[in-house]
Amino acid sequence: MATSARPLSSVTLALCLSVLGTGAGCRSAPPVDPTLVPPAWVSTPPTEPGYLYATGSWPRTLDMQDAKDRAVEQARAELARSISVKVQTVIRDWQSNTTSAFGASGLSREYTEAVSKSLSDTVLNGSEVREIWTDREGRAGPAGTVYALVRMRTSQAVQSAQQTTQTLAEQKGGDPSSRQAVKQLGAELEKLK
Repeated sequence: MATSARPLSSVTLALCLSVLGTGAGCRSAPPVDPTLVPPAWVSTPPTEPGYLYATGSWPRTLDMQDAKDRAVEQARAELARSISVKVQTVIRDWQSNTTSAFGASGLSREYTEAVSKSLSDTVLNGSEVREIWTDREGRAGPAGTVYALVRMRTSQAVQSAQQTTQTLAEQKGGDPSSRQAVKQLGAELEKLK
């Protein structure tokens, strides 16, 4: 004798589907670990009035502390380069508009080298490490890369450049036109703050 198949009731069908759904991949994805997501500053350093920011990175090494230290060094070197470019642009603009002996092109190279050295020292001693992040999964670059974010007050960089300007002017004899030129350059450097 043949038995006929009975249609499933809507309640039975709903029960079967809900049991299948809970065990067959209908779960939500696990939450993403926030330490795995690259911070925004890794690709774009922040901007904040009165501060200059820079980032640096270093690939994975056997010694994680060494990688962190190197990433910070790279960030500080980038910060010094960035500040130096800004200050040297002000200096070049100022020198093209001045007639003093201090602004003469012969001093340009000596002066910009002195300012660059001074700014490098200032950045090394005056910058602060804001964050360090390790890219464990390679989401921003190669896996294991360490990223560092450093910042420095703009006023520190300007003060360093002004002190170097004053020292160099005094070494060159401190004639009245040089003293006036130092004041003018100081005023231009203040605009960077």
